[in-house]
Amino acid sequence: MSSLPKIRITRVKDKPLLDLSAVPWANRRKTIMVPTVLDMSRYTIESLDRFYMYYAPHHSKGIGLATSPHPEGPWTPYKENPIITLDQFPGIKGHISALEMTCLKDKGIFLCYPHGSGLKSGQDTVIGSSKDGITFEAISDAPILSSDPSCKWEQRGASYLRVFEYKDTIYGIFKSEKMHGLVKSKDGIHWEYWPRNPLIEPLAEEKEYDRIRHTSVIIVDDVLFMFYSTYTKSDLSCESIKLATCTLTDNWKNWGKLKRWKEVFTPELDWEENNVRDPFLLKYGDIVYMYYVGGNEKGIALAKTDYRLLEEYANIINTELQEE
Repeated sequence: MSSLPKIRITRVKDKPLLDLSAVPWANRRKTIMVPTVLDMSRYTIESLDRFYMYYAPHHSKGIGLATSPHPEGPWTPYKENPIITLDQFPGIKGHISALEMTCLKDKGIFLCYPHGSGLKSGQDTVIGSSKDGITFEAISDAPILSSDPSCKWEQRGASYLRVFEYKDTIYGIFKSEKMHGLVKSKDGIHWEYWPRNPLIEPLAEEKEYDRIRHTSVIIVDDVLFMFYSTYTKSDLSCESIKLATCTLTDNWKNWGKLKRWKEVFTPELDWEENNVRDPFLLKYGDIVYMYYVGGNEKGIALAKTDYRLLEEYANIINTELQEE
């Protein structure tokens, strides 16, 4: 495949949008991580503001909400935080974190996917529902995602779920321990594991060490763009965000091989402490915003790139695929 133009991701500000002051309920060591942002104008409900950001400490018993009129802020933590607590989900224990959200527009409800310590081992994903994006209730007492029953790879649960829709099907990428797997669902509740799991694992020859930590996905012209964070030095002293792509078809068994495109975003600012992770992508006009976490979970910050550049990538990838 020919070389592609470098994806330019630039910081919007040189400081976090939210810092540790936004998690006053955090116990143990204070952290803030795994942002998920929704544009509430896409849904027919009354909202506090146009954009909702869900976030959480790494180890605590609650998940928070912040609101904003614009993707760049200012972001205001909700006065009644935390909006979700561990005791609402009997299928997990110890902590609750990393809320993922999707909306079933035909039913007018939001589905949320937090995780916590599994009742047996590892970390499992549970599910809740909401009509307003603020008040949630558990749908099931048991986890909806745990270890892949195929037993062909890691058996440490399923956490940090990221979901996306393609051809009327909901897909999810989840973390087990050091690798990530793929699942799909028709209703967002019952899931099928990809027969080719794992989707991605750390490769030392690609300067990926210890683990693939977190992912975020955007689909452009049948090409999946997966931004993911991993340690990029063998001594684990630096964590960066990288890009991988694959071509999609109606049958997920025929999805293309994952192609890595190396680092696209590296730590540069003092507060980031040589560590950027937890990407989340939001398309807004011709801009793709990337929310990320820096400083070993001391703040949520923001960068952006041009959606048209991703379209150029997708066009080149699809053209060369047709020529093979």
